[in-house]
Amino acid sequence: MEAAPRMRGVYDGHRTAALSGVPYSTVQYWARERVVVPSISPDRVRLWSWSDLLKLRAVTWLRKRAHMGMPRVLDLLREIDRLGLTDVPLQDVVLVSGRGEPYIGLDGLILRADRGRQVGAEDFLFLTRPFDATGPDLLVPRSSLRIIPGKVSGQPHVADTRIPSLSVYALSQSGYGVPDILTMLPDLTEGAVTESIDLEESLQLRAA
Repeated sequence: MEAAPRMRGVYDGHRTAALSGVPYSTVQYWARERVVVPSISPDRVRLWSWSDLLKLRAVTWLRKRAHMGMPRVLDLLREIDRLGLTDVPLQDVVLVSGRGEPYIGLDGLILRADRGRQVGAEDFLFLTRPFDATGPDLLVPRSSLRIIPGKVSGQPHVADTRIPSLSVYALSQSGYGVPDILTMLPDLTEGAVTESIDLEESLQLRAA
């Protein structure tokens, strides 16, 4: 099922790699091999959505940690699409290791997505949380920053504003210090500025 427009972000290949925590070469290879097809623009200039970031994480985790073969992984992605899990609050979507069935967390319970049956504690991957020590939290990348797929094209931005962290970082790279940036963007706090710069510095390293 295609994600509704309000759930979309728009990311090029390098940004997709940085945010998902999946290497750029792998992101591009899986696009060519139709494993995770960029759902915004699949050809020429490839553009991925926020839901695509989650799928990239799911494939990586299932391949590496659950040792799942690619045919089963592709079956799982189709099952996730069929169940419409990309349209529920995705902070609640989890995948169980080994078998790879999709689950949803609701009100502190873990439920089998296609049966509504509660299960006990197992080894789950929460798709939006920090991933493999490289990908940031895809909802709250820093305490003062947020990612909302339908806002600012899904880019990390300062909470309760439309100011992307990338814009703050660009000012810093242009030679402006934190006091200068606060003068230009008076709605921001010093913490928001420093966290924006810190996040973008880390993403720049991951995007290669």
